[in-house]
Amino acid sequence: MHRSDIDRGWAWVILGVSFCGSLLTGMHVYSLGIIMAALLDEIDSDLTRVSWVSSMYSASLTLSGPIIGWITNRYGCRVAIFLGGCFHLAGLTGSYFATNASILLVTFSILGGIGMGFCLSTSIVISGYYFKKYRPIASGITVSGSAFGMFVGPPLLRLLIDRYMLRGMFLILGALGANMFVLGMLMRPSPTEKNKSRRGPERKILTTPIKSEIGYQGLPLRSKTSLSLLKMGHFCVTYSVLLHFPVEKLQPYTTYQITSSTKERPRWRLQL
Repeated sequence: MHRSDIDRGWAWVILGVSFCGSLLTGMHVYSLGIIMAALLDEIDSDLTRVSWVSSMYSASLTLSGPIIGWITNRYGCRVAIFLGGCFHLAGLTGSYFATNASILLVTFSILGGIGMGFCLSTSIVISGYYFKKYRPIASGITVSGSAFGMFVGPPLLRLLIDRYMLRGMFLILGALGANMFVLGMLMRPSPTEKNKSRRGPERKILTTPIKSEIGYQGLPLRSKTSLSLLKMGHFCVTYSVLLHFPVEKLQPYTTYQITSSTKERPRWRLQL
């Protein structure tokens, strides 16, 4: 990768990679409700234990931000997203063999959540390396991938659960997340990452972010850690909302599931 690729050339490939990484993250995060409903049907009917699975997934994704930021800063975006692919693939594959919610806390929530955290952070950071003039536009396109994932994820997961049940959905979801390895292969190290690896860890905080080609939306290199802390704040806000949510409004009801059998199973709905 040459400096001529800034704002042109391979930079547009990186923009597509960032968009796909953000899409994968949005597809997983905003489909947790579909997965939790299937868990209540097939794994554990206790709402409290199942709610911990989704809560720990969001916690692992956000609270791992500072560590992910340090790894990205030290070893580069390609190594970081490779690690994320390993975490996610191991977690979703292990979820196939889970027999209760406690095992899913380790496999799906912790391992899978950390893997998606790597994917989200690297997808946002890498666009800042390759864009200077068009950095605001590139950042907007990158973040819009989460919106596309929000629309595509829930219907896709509902279809997979109806056809392959919950365990089959975990395997397919793990395979989709394994595309992080493909995205990582396309993440060529930028000149900034190459120069930084030759000089060693950066000790001085840059004070002229507008003229630098590193960071996120013109922020200094160390601001990647600030971005990770912002993710932690997002988790705190989400947790505070869930903490005060009236759980007693969730009432079970009985419906027929569209499967080969006609046996009635309890479902859950929100009674307003």
